[in-house]
Amino acid sequence: MRYLSTIILFFSFVFCDSAKLVEIKILDNEYLVIHFKDGDVIRRDDGTGNCAFMGHCHHPDGSRAVYYGEALDTISAVNRNGWRLVTENRDEIFPSDVYRKTKLNGMTLSRWDEEINSEGDWIYDITREHYIYLKLPVALEQGKKYILNINADINSNINSEEFTFDVFNSRSEAVHTNIWGYSNTKSVKAADLYHWMGDGGARDYSNFEGNPVYVYDIKTKEKHRVGEVSFWQPGSQESGLYNFTNSDVWNVDFTGFNTPGKYRLVVDGIGCSEDFKISPDVYKDPFRVSTLGFFYMRLGQNSPDINPRPREPLFIPELDGTKVFISELDPYHSDWNEIKNKVGDPWDHPQEYEPYKTGRTNENAWGGHSDAYDWDKRLQHVSIIYDMLLPYILTKGAIADDNTGIAESGNGIPDILDEARYEVDAWLRLRDGAGYAHGLTCPYSESDKVKFQGGTTAVAAWANALNCAMLAEAFRISGQEEPMAEYTDSSLVAFNYANNLADPMLDLSNSDGIGQIRGRDYKMMAAAYLYNLTGDTRFEDIMIKESVVTEPGWEIVNLNKHNQLYGIVPYLFSNRKINYPELYEDMKMSVIREAKKTEAGHILERPSRRANSEDAGYFHAAQNVQSTIIAHAISENPDDRELFLNALILEADWGLGRNPANMIQMTTASTNMEGKRSVEAAYTSGYNDGTPGLHPGHTPYWNMNDWAPGRIMGRPSWLASHGYPEQSKWPVGELFFETDYVWSHTEFTPQQTMRGKQALYGYLYGIMQDSY
Repeated sequence: MRYLSTIILFFSFVFCDSAKLVEIKILDNEYLVIHFKDGDVIRRDDGTGNCAFMGHCHHPDGSRAVYYGEALDTISAVNRNGWRLVTENRDEIFPSDVYRKTKLNGMTLSRWDEEINSEGDWIYDITREHYIYLKLPVALEQGKKYILNINADINSNINSEEFTFDVFNSRSEAVHTNIWGYSNTKSVKAADLYHWMGDGGARDYSNFEGNPVYVYDIKTKEKHRVGEVSFWQPGSQESGLYNFTNSDVWNVDFTGFNTPGKYRLVVDGIGCSEDFKISPDVYKDPFRVSTLGFFYMRLGQNSPDINPRPREPLFIPELDGTKVFISELDPYHSDWNEIKNKVGDPWDHPQEYEPYKTGRTNENAWGGHSDAYDWDKRLQHVSIIYDMLLPYILTKGAIADDNTGIAESGNGIPDILDEARYEVDAWLRLRDGAGYAHGLTCPYSESDKVKFQGGTTAVAAWANALNCAMLAEAFRISGQEEPMAEYTDSSLVAFNYANNLADPMLDLSNSDGIGQIRGRDYKMMAAAYLYNLTGDTRFEDIMIKESVVTEPGWEIVNLNKHNQLYGIVPYLFSNRKINYPELYEDMKMSVIREAKKTEAGHILERPSRRANSEDAGYFHAAQNVQSTIIAHAISENPDDRELFLNALILEADWGLGRNPANMIQMTTASTNMEGKRSVEAAYTSGYNDGTPGLHPGHTPYWNMNDWAPGRIMGRPSWLASHGYPEQSKWPVGELFFETDYVWSHTEFTPQQTMRGKQALYGYLYGIMQDSY
């Protein structure tokens, strides 16, 4: 409905000759916020034309900019004499100050220009939106009506608008909640109070400290007092040295209110939040949407009857004529770095594999999940398997949903196991004789369907051993004996193959999308699962020998050196006899220490109260709290368990709306979560496929650092340059732009921005099922 209404608005306002007044909002009883748009971008989504079913498409007929007439006069808009507020008593009030912030709200292709630089570049049409802040000399009164008159020279399509100040119905952008909802369990229920007003700086809410906070029942109209405004922390840099809020932060939590229902959070003198629910199954839909996100990253998913349709082309050799040539080139080849220095990422340049062809092809090389919007597969992708399966294993199979909407739904196997299996099987299909290939390149083009399979490596064999063993463990928990035996056997074959190689590559690393995993780490983790699956103490001995944990509090994850996090899970939760109880306790102490130090402890020191790892870097929307998930599952200390659970919930809240943009940080179209403020444009699939909106469950980078400054596609600063004030003054958490053209800002990868969220939502969903 949201997209249909956008089209209706386009036809309604196409003849306007002034900026469109979108809404008069109340920030609090001393500030009004007037929202204008100069235009909008309308995206084609009827399944016809040059871009039909192609996903992201660089073609001018894919979308168009619609302008509402002459743009807002921003000089007149900040003149306080241009605004006049009339009270019910006919008193006139002029603002004492006026502030502004402006933001690009859409961009679309216009044409290609060869003259921009030596390579040329696209020309884009843009649209902008404006927020005008009126500081009032006297406070608005609860329940009173007002009329705002707007001078004609501001270029508003509406010159007079009535509104009522009612904190129970006036939604304020200063109140930040999880806009999806909260659990009805006795857990933290967090909300924040702050707002950045452009050239007006951060709003100071110190005078509101002590004001009552209410939970307002939308159905019954009951008002439940749940607390009061209290100061939390001054705004400061945090994760990755970014200042997310650029504002001091006040708390308006409502911990202790657990009654299921639909509510708004209300702050006296300020206003209310977006509607949210309190529910026992509140994490069910976020988990489902995230799972669908992985499904819609599948390569080769031939399901044209599923709505929305999965991405195309399929690149299945036996189906569409794709050719996959086997090569001997891999990241450990002596020529790899020279090729990398010449072209960048070799997986994106299939022509570089030509000299290394063996003359053989692989007719079975297809499947798995895509890397960003590319069509290649590289070994670092396997890390998504571990985070899909982690919450299933830790919750002993609680997230057994078989109806999320993926192709296998209803087959009697939990969907999350089917989704992980799709990736595991893709890597098994990249066998070359007894060896295991290190990856698969992008095609020459979508029309010239030629790919190259990388060379075989011991590291890839160790990774396949872990992939299969972890999946087999999940099947063991689910009671599925046949697939458990199948993948146990596949793991043993890969393990023994790598173990018997002259060079098992134990100290060579593979990137997992976040850090590094050595061959030795894959071996340790595979052995830990194989001990659970077979009971053979030989694997327990191998796990002990290769373990980096040798004493309490030892570092399980060092993102530049090693990662054995997923290998401690089968031992800490083993169904077998623990023959090394001291190491068991060391592992337990180590993960608890690591969770406090690198993740959970952050909620006590950050303005955002986020728990995510410092190593997220550019990827602000990534939510990596895997150590805390494991620590919560194994900890017996009540204080530690409370800390870890609070950290998980606070991090989940952030991605579900408790952030400066007040939005869910993933696409939600075609799901139960549609209708909430969420990502509507990103560099991903689902455009022009006959189903409104993008494919669901995709989390953009949110990055604002320029990666390829010569091109707009690699320059997020270009997006900010069309706004006001300058980029450096904005809260980083508010700098998100709805665009499907700047890959360095709105692209994503499953292993960088989706995997942690999948583990987080899945675990919270699983552990809270006892409450309903």
